[in-house]
Amino acid sequence: MKFGFTTLFTDKIEETTAFYRDVLGFELYQELSPAPGIKIAFLKNGGSRLEILQNDHSPVVDNSKSSIQLTFLVDNIDNAYAEMKEAGVQSVSELMILPSGLQMFNSRDPNGVALGFVKE
Repeated sequence: MKFGFTTLFTDKIEETTAFYRDVLGFELYQELSPAPGIKIAFLKNGGSRLEILQNDHSPVVDNSKSSIQLTFLVDNIDNAYAEMKEAGVQSVSELMILPSGLQMFNSRDPNGVALGFVKE
C-alpha cells in the first residue's frame, strides 16, 4: 500500500486552487466536474498530490477546527517566510527557532487548514 493524496474540502475552489498553485508552488494538473455542483482540482508538488473538492450539495467542513496540519519542508525558511508575507497571506505566525534548533513558522490556507513550514 502507498499513500495517494490528501483531499481538502472547500466552498471556494478557485481561491483555494490559486493559493496552492500561486503561493505554494503546486502544479495544477487536472480539473474536472464529475456531476452538477461538484468540482475537483488535482495539484502536485514533487511527489505530493493534493485534491481540492467543492461539493455544492454538502455542507463544508469547518477546516479551522481540524486537528490536521499540512507541513512543508523548505530549504530556505527565511525566503519561504518572506514569500508568504509578500503574497499577502494574513495568518502567518512569527518565525520561530525551537530549543532543538528547528526553524519553522505556521499559517493557514484560505479554508483555515493549518499549514506548517519547517527548514529541512
